[in-house]
Amino acid sequence: MRCYHEAGHSIAHQFFGHKIIEVKTGSDAEAGCRVAPQKVEALDFIVACCGGKAAVDQLYRAKATTDKNWQASKDHADAFRVALHVSDGDAQAAELLVKWGERMADVVCLRLWPQIHKLAFALLEHGSLSGEHVKQLIQSHNGKDAWNDRRAVSEDKNV
Repeated sequence: MRCYHEAGHSIAHQFFGHKIIEVKTGSDAEAGCRVAPQKVEALDFIVACCGGKAAVDQLYRAKATTDKNWQASKDHADAFRVALHVSDGDAQAAELLVKWGERMADVVCLRLWPQIHKLAFALLEHGSLSGEHVKQLIQSHNGKDAWNDRRAVSEDKNV
């Protein structure tokens, strides 16, 4: 499950063009998707924070019956912190932005599920992957550049 969680974050970061340094699985202290210091759009970051939850939900094909673990997670705290900043301190608006981020992460994960699956299995096998390796795995899905195919569809529809 941890492999899918980290794969979800990685796919979301990659989707928005964030440079990934490394993705690791393991204990809570070791696991994570480490991105390079860079300027990112706040809404993109919120979606990327929700990517791990979205991938696990997709894996189980169901939402958790309670959001207690999600609400207590570092991922939610990071998403909420940025959402609070974007909403000028309005907690209710920030919570709505996080909900929006959850939905958008669900959409990204569903569209790119084969790449998440492939990335999760690579993480299971290796334990950690460099950002370049993540990018190569995503782009080489089914022997073609599936990543750019997906982005082209989104750009054509002005989404």
